Parts: sequence; structure tokens; C-alpha cells
Amino acid sequence: GMEETFRRFLTLVSMLVATAVVFYSGKPFFINAWNDLRNRHLGMDVPIALAIGGAYFPSVVQTLIRSPSQLQGDVYFDSAVMFVFFLSVGRYVEMRARHRLSAAPVALGRMLPATIKVTREVDKKPAALRIKPTEVRAGDRMHLIDQQVLAFDGLLLAGEALVDESLITGEATPIRRLKGDRVVAGSVLVKGEDVEVVASVPWAESTLAKIERLMNGAKVASARQAGSAQNIGRYFVAAVLITTLVVGITWYFTAPERVFGIVLAMLVASCPCAFSLAAPIGAAAASHGLRLQGLLLANFDALKVLPNVTCWCFDKTGSITEGKPVINAVMPYGDQAVSTCLQLAAAIERRNNHVLSSAFTDIDSLVMATDVQRLAGCGVCAEINGERYYMGKPAWVMQHQKDDPAVINAVNKDLRKRPPGSVVALGTDKHYLASFFIEDKLRPQAEGAIKALQAGARKTILLSGDRLSAVRETTEGLHFDQVEADLLPAQKLEIVRKMQAEGEVVAMLGDGINDAPVLAQADVSIVMSTGSEVSQSQADVIVLNGQLASLNTLHDIALKTRRITSQNLAWALLYNVTVLPLAAAGLLTPWLAALGMSASSLLVVLNALRISRVRR
Repeated sequence: GMEETFRRFLTLVSMLVATAVVFYSGKPFFINAWNDLRNRHLGMDVPIALAIGGAYFPSVVQTLIRSPSQLQGDVYFDSAVMFVFFLSVGRYVEMRARHRLSAAPVALGRMLPATIKVTREVDKKPAALRIKPTEVRAGDRMHLIDQQVLAFDGLLLAGEALVDESLITGEATPIRRLKGDRVVAGSVLVKGEDVEVVASVPWAESTLAKIERLMNGAKVASARQAGSAQNIGRYFVAAVLITTLVVGITWYFTAPERVFGIVLAMLVASCPCAFSLAAPIGAAAASHGLRLQGLLLANFDALKVLPNVTCWCFDKTGSITEGKPVINAVMPYGDQAVSTCLQLAAAIERRNNHVLSSAFTDIDSLVMATDVQRLAGCGVCAEINGERYYMGKPAWVMQHQKDDPAVINAVNKDLRKRPPGSVVALGTDKHYLASFFIEDKLRPQAEGAIKALQAGARKTILLSGDRLSAVRETTEGLHFDQVEADLLPAQKLEIVRKMQAEGEVVAMLGDGINDAPVLAQADVSIVMSTGSEVSQSQADVIVLNGQLASLNTLHDIALKTRRITSQNLAWALLYNVTVLPLAAAGLLTPWLAALGMSASSLLVVLNALRISRVRR
């Protein structure tokens, strides 16, 4: 009953409002759709842009060309505005969720100061310099004050510190560090007096730099995962466009006045946003939840495999032990004094990055080792003062020297009644010089973590390169289903391959360089943060907090991710299967279709956020 003059006036006002909304707020949809078409693929923004443009441009033509009496039912400015509004709200919430889930590394980087003041030796004299954290060199020294962030990995030179490492390890309780203890970049000094730290490694080898490299690798894997979902979405978009064309032609011959609204509703309602979001947003939420628990997910594909793991394999040194070895005893042979053997060993191990090498770091040695060569699973050889030295497994060291058989018999006899722990031997081409007895304590959570894994009907196996007697002493009470010792890297690899051939899905927790081959072979590879660069490069997951109990958290989050992602995929499929027939039947108005599509995507995002909410 509205007069034609008022109807035309209000239609013009509607066109003015819709023009601002479509060309400003709706601009990203058109740009994305154009880029998709220019690159010859059908993205999810193509049907959205068609729907917004289909509602707006014909309405403009109707408003400017037709008389007021002909306007009824042919103007969709309200639908175009509501499309943009609902879709923008959905995208906003989605992007907020994505930024929140990926903000941890960014926040950590922002916490570091732009520059730091360090003391560095220049021309053999100490000099105060102001540098960027990325310019830190090994040996740089820095004094810390309360609430200051440590910008590099180092050792505590002086003082006693209470540090918060939660940004790195996920451990919320501050930890007390004493002189000689290791501290990591990103730690916050909660309380301490006269705290001085010396950089142990240059920035490129620091914890933060490693995390950054691993996160970049994970982003590539995430992009591949999102790309596979988008590939499925392209086929879905193509099918929807063809179906919409067929439905439009059908309605044209039965009720032509309804074609426009039905086609618009189908284009909007069928957008595969929810389907394309399900897997990537679930993986991002899982990664965020794991970071809060001190775990770094370096490969998103591991989330799919972890729930199916039937066998957990562990290395011993540095994995189920703390990775803080100490020398319990030294047994020399021949004319060399204990102090001389220790200095020779320290010079050789200074160039090695095995966990047991850290037992020799506090030994002052003026001896220089050159031509250092590592043989994975055996040991290290080096040249000192023109003579070749071998350090590693006793049997390997014995192979390279020509000592009296009586000496070798004495060594073997002593090894059989040695103190608990691992044994590292030192020798030359001619003589067996010394045996070093090294002990590394079990991690506190080892027993509980292994029991929890076994409770899920999963086998636990220890694969160690150490001697069987030492392995049994260390792991007594852990009740592994199977213990294998005296293994070379190739033998560990063969055992894992054999289990996989028998149908087992294997997760491997390792630490050193010698574990890199078996980590690469395992279905899921996990490495402690103290592990070597080579082993970390093969890892799907890095344990930053050093707690074996985190393995159970890892498994639980992977299960939760699979369950919630399956829910989201089922919902997205059910939504599209339900809404498309309704839109094709003319039972869904265009604006209601836009609301339904946005609500579907929001539901997927909000459901996925539940993955990141884990108990601390």
C-alpha cells in the first residue's frame, strides 16, 4: 500500500547504502574471486562474489531503468547487504581464532628487547656493546635484573635466579637456577641478585632460533594441509555452480518469477567454507594447545598418526634419563694419570654433541683436538699432538689399539663389575687408556608416563646403544615390554622396520645424532629439546619442557583433535546436504542462506577451539 513516490525514494536510499557496503566491505570477496578465476581455479569466494554481485547489480538496473510500478519483488539490496554482513562477521571470528592460535611465537619474539647490553672480548679486552639479540655470539656476557627477559641461551655465571620459562616449556611454576645451570632465551628473571649469564651458543643455534625454524616448517606443512582441503572445495564449488545452473533453468520453465531468489540462495548457502576450515583450524588449535603444554608440533600430519600408535620406542640416554650426566669414576690403564685422561677426554668431547659429552664440559683442558670425526653409534676419533685418539664404546675403542691381551682382559673384567651407568672408553692406536663411568638419572615422570602409555594397550620398547647391564640398571622398575641394548643405529632402524612390517604403528622418542635414522623411519618421531640439531630436523614433535608425562598429553590432544575434526567434517557435510535441497526447493530465502552459511563456519571454528583448551 506504499505510494510509488515513497517506494522509489526508499529504494534509492537502499541502493545508496548497498553501494557503500558492496564496494567497501564486500571488496575482499570480489578481489579473492577475481584472483581465483585469474589463476584458473574455483575458490570458495567465487559463488559468494556471484551471489553478492547477482543481488546488487540487477537491482541497480531495476532501480534506475524500470518505473516504480515495476519494482515489486525485483530488488535485492537488503540481501546483498546481509550477505556481506553475515559473511564478514564469520570471516572476522575465523581470523581472530587463527591469530589467537598462532600468536605464541609472535608474542615471544615481541617480548625480546630491540637491543641488549653485553660484554664481549674485543682485541683481548672486555668491551661493553649494545647489540640486537640476533647478533649474540657465544661468550657474550649480560647482567640481568628482575622481570627482564633473557635474549639468548646461556649458562648462569654468577648469582642465584628464579626464572619463569613458561613461554618456552609451558611450565608455569618458576624454576630456581644455580651457578653453572643452563638458561634459555625467552626466560623471565622473576627474582635474583647479581645474576650474570654467558651465552653458550650464537643466536642461530639458540632455542628461539630453532623454534622459529621448526615453526616455519610447520607452517609449510599446514599450508599443504589447507591446500588439500581447498582442492576438495574447488570440485565442490564447480558441482554447486553446475547444480545451480540446472536448478535455475528448471525453475525458469515452472515459475520464472522465483528463479532469481532461488539461484542467489543456492550460491550463498552452498559455500564450502566450513568444510575447508575443519582440518586446518583443528590442526592450528591442537598446535596451540600443545605449545601451552611445552610441546612443539613441527609436522601437522603427526596428529593423524598419533591416535593409531601401537608401539612406543624409547632411546635411553637423554630421553628417559635427564640428559645431565656426571662422571662417577675413572679407571686408568697404563702410565697416564687420571687428570691427563680427563683433559684428553674433555678436549675430544668438546667437539662432540652427544648427551654424555656434557659430563666433560666442566673439565678445564688446555689440550686441543683436531681432525675430529664422529662415527654414529660408536664414538669419536681425533688427533692430539700428532697422535690418534678414540673415544666411545669400549668394544669399538679396543678394535683400534694393539695392547697386551692381558690389559684387554683386565679391562673387560673391570667392566663387568663397574659402577652403575654408562661407560665411555679412551684409547689410542696402541693403548687402552681409561674407562669413564658416567651416570645419568631417570627423568622423574618416566615410570608414570610409561605405565600410562601401557594402560592404553600400547607396547613400550627400549632401544639403546648402551650395554645391557647398564640399561637394566637404569630402567629397573620401568617395566618395558621389551629391552634391546648394544644396538648400532642400523640395528635400531632394522628393529623399527621389522615392527612396521608386522603392522605396528611406531612412535620413537630419541635424542642424539645416532637416533636420526630411526627417527626418520618411525611413523611419529619425538625429540627432547636438548637433542641434537640433526635429530630435531627429523622430529614431528619437540618436547620443550623435558617431561615424559607430556607424551600422554600429546596422545590425548591428538585423539581430541581427530574426534573434533571428524565432528566438524560431519557437520559441514550434513549442512551442505541439508541446505542445498532446501534452497533448490525455494524454501530458503537468500538472506537466511547467508546467515546459515556464516553460522556453519562459526560453529566449526568454535568447536575446534575446544581442542586448545587443555588442563594445565
